[in-house]
Amino acid sequence: MGRTIDLVADLGEGFGAYSLGDDSALLEIVSSANIACGFHA
Repeated sequence: MGRTIDLVADLGEGFGAYSLGDDSALLEIVSSANIACGFHA
C-alpha cells in the first residue's frame, strides 16, 4: 500500500515592501500552499 505526503508551505508572508522568501521557487516543489491575504484573525 503506497503512501502520499501533502507538502504544504505558507506563502505571501511579509510586511509592506519586505518579503520573506522565494515564493515562486517553493510553488514548484509543494503540493499545497496557504496564501497570506491580510492580517491574522
